[in-house]
Amino acid sequence: MNSVALDAGETAHAVAVPDSALPAPDPTTVFDFVPAKLPPTGTTDLYLEKSTVFTSFATGLITQPKTVIRVIEQAAASLR
Repeated sequence: MNSVALDAGETAHAVAVPDSALPAPDPTTVFDFVPAKLPPTGTTDLYLEKSTVFTSFATGLITQPKTVIRVIEQAAASLR
């Protein structure tokens, strides 16, 4: 999966393939929660953890482009 926009009520577990990083038993191992308090609320933003980007989403890239992908993901979210 390269990216996804979930439908209302749909979960990451429902759209993830069996070997996906998304359906982890502990979502804090896959996502950064902003603000960083649990449980998340309707205003909580989720960003992929650095390790998730590096090992599951940008596996064919060297370190610098992987880092750029993570930074862009976070910066794009701040534009809304």
